[in-house]
Amino acid sequence: MEEYLKNLYVKDGLLEKFERDWNYLTESRRMIDDLWYSNLKQISEVKLIILSESPMWGTEQKFFYNPKSVPSGFFNYKHLSYACDQTVNRKEDLILAFKALGVVFLDCSPYPLNPRYTSLCYRSKTWIDSKQISDSEYLGLLKSTYSEHLLPRLEKLKSHSIGKDPSKVRFCYRYKKVKKILGNELILRFKEVGFQLNESDVVLSIEAQNSHGNIDNDKLRKMFQFLL
Repeated sequence: MEEYLKNLYVKDGLLEKFERDWNYLTESRRMIDDLWYSNLKQISEVKLIILSESPMWGTEQKFFYNPKSVPSGFFNYKHLSYACDQTVNRKEDLILAFKALGVVFLDCSPYPLNPRYTSLCYRSKTWIDSKQISDSEYLGLLKSTYSEHLLPRLEKLKSHSIGKDPSKVRFCYRYKKVKKILGNELILRFKEVGFQLNESDVVLSIEAQNSHGNIDNDKLRKMFQFLL
Protein backbone atom coordinates (compact mmCIF):
# COMPACT_ATOMS: atom_id res chain seq x y z
CA MET A 1 0.00 0.00 0.00
CA GLU A 2 2.90 2.32 0.73
CA GLU A 3 4.62 1.86 -2.64
CA TYR A 4 2.09 3.68 -4.83
CA LEU A 5 1.99 6.76 -2.61
CA LYS A 6 5.76 6.82 -2.31
CA ASN A 7 6.06 6.74 -6.10
CA LEU A 8 3.85 9.84 -6.28
CA TYR A 9 6.23 11.62 -3.93
CA VAL A 10 9.19 10.56 -6.07
CA LYS A 11 7.46 11.73 -9.27
CA ASP A 12 6.83 15.16 -7.78
CA GLY A 13 10.34 15.54 -6.34
CA LEU A 14 9.10 15.24 -2.76
CA LEU A 15 10.90 12.09 -1.64
CA GLU A 16 12.71 13.87 1.19
CA LYS A 17 9.32 14.66 2.72
CA PHE A 18 7.85 11.19 2.37
CA GLU A 19 9.09 9.65 5.63
CA ARG A 20 7.74 12.53 7.70
CA ASP A 21 4.38 12.41 5.93
CA TRP A 22 4.19 8.62 6.05
CA ASN A 23 4.72 8.61 9.81
CA TYR A 24 1.86 11.10 10.19
CA LEU A 25 -0.37 9.11 7.84
CA THR A 26 0.36 5.77 9.51
CA GLU A 27 -0.42 7.00 13.02
CA SER A 28 -3.49 8.89 11.82
CA ARG A 29 -4.82 5.86 9.97
CA ARG A 30 -4.46 3.71 13.06
CA MET A 31 -6.59 6.06 15.15
CA ILE A 32 -9.12 6.61 12.35
CA ASP A 33 -9.52 2.85 11.83
CA ASP A 34 -10.09 2.28 15.55
CA LEU A 35 -12.82 4.92 15.65
CA TRP A 36 -14.55 3.73 12.47
CA TYR A 37 -14.65 0.03 13.32
CA SER A 38 -15.66 0.72 16.91
CA ASN A 39 -18.61 2.76 15.66
CA LEU A 40 -19.71 0.12 13.16
CA LYS A 41 -19.82 -2.56 15.86
CA GLN A 42 -22.60 -0.58 17.54
CA ILE A 43 -24.85 -0.41 14.45
CA SER A 44 -27.39 -3.21 14.14
CA GLU A 45 -28.44 -2.47 10.54
CA VAL A 46 -26.67 -0.33 7.95
CA LYS A 47 -29.23 1.29 5.64
CA LEU A 48 -27.33 4.14 4.00
CA ILE A 49 -23.65 4.49 3.14
CA ILE A 50 -22.34 7.97 2.36
CA LEU A 51 -19.20 7.68 0.25
CA SER A 52 -16.61 10.26 1.16
CA GLU A 53 -12.93 10.98 0.58
CA SER A 54 -10.82 10.84 3.75
CA PRO A 55 -10.81 12.70 7.07
CA MET A 56 -8.88 15.95 7.28
CA TRP A 57 -7.53 14.77 10.66
CA GLY A 58 -4.39 16.85 11.36
CA THR A 59 -3.44 17.94 14.87
CA GLU A 60 -7.13 18.67 15.56
CA GLN A 61 -7.94 15.02 14.69
CA LYS A 62 -10.92 16.09 12.61
CA PHE A 63 -13.09 13.07 11.86
CA PHE A 64 -16.85 12.59 12.00
CA TYR A 65 -16.49 9.58 14.31
CA ASN A 66 -14.12 11.30 16.72
CA PRO A 67 -16.40 12.53 19.55
CA LYS A 68 -13.70 14.92 20.69
CA SER A 69 -13.49 16.81 17.40
CA VAL A 70 -15.74 19.75 16.57
CA PRO A 71 -18.44 19.24 13.90
CA SER A 72 -17.62 20.99 10.64
CA GLY A 73 -19.21 21.78 7.30
CA PHE A 74 -18.65 18.14 6.39
CA PHE A 75 -21.70 17.26 8.52
CA ASN A 76 -22.97 19.09 11.56
CA TYR A 77 -25.96 19.60 13.85
CA LYS A 78 -27.86 21.79 11.38
CA HIS A 79 -27.50 19.18 8.66
CA LEU A 80 -29.01 16.50 10.89
CA SER A 81 -31.88 18.79 11.86
CA TYR A 82 -32.70 19.49 8.23
CA ALA A 83 -32.27 15.86 7.17
CA CYS A 84 -34.59 14.27 9.70
CA ASP A 85 -35.85 16.90 12.17
CA GLN A 86 -33.60 15.72 14.99
CA THR A 87 -32.06 18.37 17.23
CA VAL A 88 -28.75 17.68 18.97
CA ASN A 89 -26.02 19.93 20.28
CA ARG A 90 -23.23 17.52 21.23
CA LYS A 91 -20.91 15.62 18.92
CA GLU A 92 -21.58 12.40 20.83
CA ASP A 93 -25.30 12.77 20.14
CA LEU A 94 -24.70 13.46 16.46
CA ILE A 95 -22.77 10.18 16.18
CA LEU A 96 -25.47 8.34 18.15
CA ALA A 97 -28.15 9.67 15.80
CA PHE A 98 -26.27 8.22 12.83
CA LYS A 99 -26.01 4.85 14.57
CA ALA A 100 -29.75 4.79 15.27
CA LEU A 101 -30.58 5.73 11.68
CA GLY A 102 -28.20 3.14 10.23
CA VAL A 103 -26.09 5.68 8.34
CA VAL A 104 -22.35 5.21 7.84
CA PHE A 105 -19.69 7.41 6.29
CA LEU A 106 -17.25 5.35 4.22
CA ASP A 107 -13.98 7.02 3.21
CA CYS A 108 -12.72 5.78 -0.14
CA SER A 109 -9.09 6.57 0.65
CA PRO A 110 -7.17 5.57 3.79
CA TYR A 111 -4.89 8.59 3.58
CA PRO A 112 -5.88 11.75 5.50
CA LEU A 113 -3.95 13.94 3.08
CA ASN A 114 -4.24 17.48 4.36
CA PRO A 115 -2.53 20.49 2.72
CA ARG A 116 -1.54 21.77 6.15
CA TYR A 117 0.28 18.58 7.12
CA THR A 118 1.25 16.64 3.98
CA SER A 119 3.11 17.53 0.80
CA LEU A 120 0.37 15.96 -1.34
CA CYS A 121 -3.33 16.65 -0.93
CA TYR A 122 -6.74 16.08 -2.52
CA ARG A 123 -7.48 19.78 -2.91
CA SER A 124 -4.76 22.37 -2.82
CA LYS A 125 -4.98 25.88 -1.44
CA THR A 126 -3.03 28.58 -3.21
CA TRP A 127 -1.57 29.85 0.04
CA ILE A 128 -0.33 26.44 1.21
CA ASP A 129 2.63 24.62 -0.29
CA SER A 130 1.04 21.23 -0.94
CA LYS A 131 0.55 19.67 -4.37
CA GLN A 132 -2.87 18.45 -5.44
CA ILE A 133 -2.92 14.91 -6.84
CA SER A 134 -4.41 14.45 -10.31
CA ASP A 135 -7.66 12.61 -11.03
CA SER A 136 -5.76 9.59 -12.35
CA GLU A 137 -3.55 9.55 -9.25
CA TYR A 138 -6.64 9.75 -7.05
CA LEU A 139 -8.07 6.71 -8.82
CA GLY A 140 -4.69 5.02 -8.47
CA LEU A 141 -4.84 5.52 -4.71
CA LEU A 142 -8.19 3.75 -4.60
CA LYS A 143 -6.94 0.79 -6.64
CA SER A 144 -3.63 0.44 -4.79
CA THR A 145 -5.22 0.50 -1.34
CA TYR A 146 -8.47 -1.36 -2.08
CA SER A 147 -7.55 -4.78 -0.67
CA GLU A 148 -6.24 -3.31 2.60
CA HIS A 149 -8.67 -0.44 3.08
CA LEU A 150 -12.02 -0.56 1.29
CA LEU A 151 -12.49 -4.32 0.94
CA PRO A 152 -12.28 -5.10 4.69
CA ARG A 153 -14.72 -2.28 5.36
CA LEU A 154 -17.14 -3.49 2.71
CA GLU A 155 -17.07 -6.99 4.17
CA LYS A 156 -17.89 -5.60 7.61
CA LEU A 157 -20.64 -3.38 6.21
CA LYS A 158 -22.07 -6.36 4.36
CA SER A 159 -22.42 -8.29 7.61
CA HIS A 160 -24.28 -5.33 9.15
CA SER A 161 -26.54 -4.74 6.12
CA ILE A 162 -30.26 -4.17 6.58
CA GLY A 163 -31.92 -7.58 6.68
CA LYS A 164 -28.47 -9.10 6.10
CA ASP A 165 -29.04 -8.20 2.44
CA PRO A 166 -26.40 -5.81 1.02
CA SER A 167 -28.52 -5.21 -2.10
CA LYS A 168 -30.97 -3.25 0.08
CA VAL A 169 -28.36 -0.75 1.27
CA ARG A 170 -28.56 2.66 -0.37
CA PHE A 171 -25.68 4.94 -1.30
CA CYS A 172 -24.95 8.58 -1.90
CA TYR A 173 -21.79 10.59 -2.35
CA ARG A 174 -20.71 13.35 -0.01
CA TYR A 175 -18.71 15.07 -2.76
CA LYS A 176 -19.27 15.36 -6.50
CA LYS A 177 -15.55 14.78 -7.05
CA VAL A 178 -15.68 11.33 -5.45
CA LYS A 179 -18.55 10.29 -7.72
CA LYS A 180 -16.95 11.74 -10.85
CA ILE A 181 -13.48 10.24 -10.43
CA LEU A 182 -14.11 7.04 -8.48
CA GLY A 183 -17.71 6.18 -9.37
CA ASN A 184 -17.12 3.61 -12.12
CA GLU A 185 -14.44 1.79 -10.14
CA LEU A 186 -16.58 1.76 -7.00
CA ILE A 187 -19.51 0.22 -8.90
CA LEU A 188 -17.32 -2.69 -9.98
CA ARG A 189 -15.81 -3.22 -6.55
CA PHE A 190 -19.11 -3.02 -4.69
CA LYS A 191 -20.79 -5.51 -7.02
CA GLU A 192 -17.99 -7.99 -6.33
CA VAL A 193 -18.91 -7.90 -2.64
CA GLY A 194 -22.68 -8.05 -3.14
CA PHE A 195 -23.80 -4.42 -2.95
CA GLN A 196 -25.86 -2.97 -5.78
CA LEU A 197 -24.37 0.38 -6.68
CA ASN A 198 -25.34 0.77 -10.34
CA GLU A 199 -24.96 3.54 -12.92
CA SER A 200 -28.69 3.30 -13.62
CA ASP A 201 -29.55 4.01 -9.99
CA VAL A 202 -30.20 7.56 -8.88
CA VAL A 203 -27.10 7.77 -6.70
CA LEU A 204 -26.90 11.36 -5.59
CA SER A 205 -24.06 13.55 -4.56
CA ILE A 206 -25.36 15.60 -1.67
CA GLU A 207 -22.85 18.36 -2.35
CA ALA A 208 -24.53 21.55 -3.53
CA GLN A 209 -24.01 22.81 -7.06
CA ASN A 210 -21.32 25.46 -7.55
CA SER A 211 -20.18 25.12 -3.96
CA HIS A 212 -16.96 24.45 -2.10
CA GLY A 213 -18.10 21.33 -0.31
CA ASN A 214 -21.37 22.66 1.10
CA ILE A 215 -24.29 20.25 1.46
CA ASP A 216 -27.49 20.57 -0.57
CA ASN A 217 -30.02 20.21 2.23
CA ASP A 218 -32.88 19.19 -0.07
CA LYS A 219 -30.84 16.32 -1.53
CA LEU A 220 -29.76 15.35 1.95
CA ARG A 221 -33.33 15.23 3.23
CA LYS A 222 -34.38 13.16 0.23
CA MET A 223 -31.75 10.51 1.04
CA PHE A 224 -32.72 10.38 4.72
CA GLN A 225 -36.49 10.13 4.25
CA PHE A 226 -36.52 6.40 3.55
CA LEU A 227 -34.70 5.80 6.87
CA LEU A 228 -37.53 7.18 8.98
